[in-house]
This record gives sequence, structure tokens and C-alpha cells, in this order.
Amino acid sequence: MAAERADLNGILDQLKTIFDSKNTIGASPIDLSSDLNQRVKKVLTVNPDYIEPQASHFPFVTSFITSKSIDLDDIAGSQQLQGFREATIGIEIVGGVFNSKTADLTKDPADRDINYLMENIELILRSDYNLGRKIKWQKADSVQYYSTFSAKNHIRIGVLKLNAKIFY
Repeated sequence: MAAERADLNGILDQLKTIFDSKNTIGASPIDLSSDLNQRVKKVLTVNPDYIEPQASHFPFVTSFITSKSIDLDDIAGSQQLQGFREATIGIEIVGGVFNSKTADLTKDPADRDINYLMENIELILRSDYNLGRKIKWQKADSVQYYSTFSAKNHIRIGVLKLNAKIFY
């Protein structure tokens, strides 16, 4: 059997397909846009550094690969092309919201929206452990929350770190 490449682009494409399919009213287990001030407008597979910070792009979800750790324990030096490899893929799934509809000084609607969006993303991922058989398993590791520039600009970002195991 010839060596194969890890299908990293296929994993990202599958994430986009999953999030697109769950961005509908009545999606199960949850609508990606559930409880948000407005529906997710863009599902992407690009590094968020390439997303312009303008209101028309929000809310968005994007996924990108950050790392691939390869385990070679079971592969002899002369069997590099014949052996299967095991790898853990680091994926970041970034959600971004813009919400300037502040009506109550005790609550920030942008903070509420990013909390809902990131929880929706995690629940959707938990419902598809192997991402349509693109991976063996995946597990969310953490979620970090950020306000870009200043808290007064109404943009909030969440970054979910996901680990995915593959054999190739």
C-alpha cells in the first residue's frame, strides 16, 4: 500500500459542511444561530486574520488547522511508506459577533451572543464525534474569549481549540 497524505483540507471542508447544515432553524441538536441577535452570515475555512473587521461579515464561524503532531512509535525506519501514521490535528474554530444594540448597561449583548455562539459550536461538534468519518475522534480542549480593540466596539471573538485524531 502506498503512503497517503493526511486529508487536512477534507477535515476543514467537512467542518464547513457541518456548520452550514446546522445553520438552519430546527437543526438538530441545535441551530448554529440559536439565541443569537442575528443568523450566522458566513461559515469559512480561513485564518481569521484574513477576515475584515466590518459589520457585514458578522456573525461568522471559521475553522483552520494550527498543528499536526505525528506519532511514529510503531513505524520502523525502513517502513516509512508502508506504515500507517497516527496524528493529532490541532484545529481552531473561531466565532465572531458584532452587536451594538445595547439597551441595558448591566448586560452586553455582544458578550451574550459570543457565549451562545461558542456553546452552539461545541454542542454541534459533540454531536458528530468523527466529523462524518473524516477523523477517528475529536475533543474540544478549551474556549478563549476576546474583545477586539476595545470593549466599546461591540466585536467579540471566541476561539475553540479542538484536537482531532487521524490515522493515515
